[in-house]
Amino acid sequence: MPAAAPEVSILVPAKDEAENLPELVKQVREAMVSQPYAAELVIVNDGSTDNSADVLKELAAKHVF
Repeated sequence: MPAAAPEVSILVPAKDEAENLPELVKQVREAMVSQPYAAELVIVNDGSTDNSADVLKELAAKHVF
């Protein structure tokens, strides 16, 4: 069954934030999972030179809102 279309979008720019991204996703997920509406988290990799892109790919595979 497909996920519901999001009613809320949370947009976050991220530049060189690889070490902080897992905690951000964890906290947003904890805050949103109990809400009565569908939400999505969109993190924009804003020209990072660290491994933010790889971290984001791993997080996207693990966490579904």
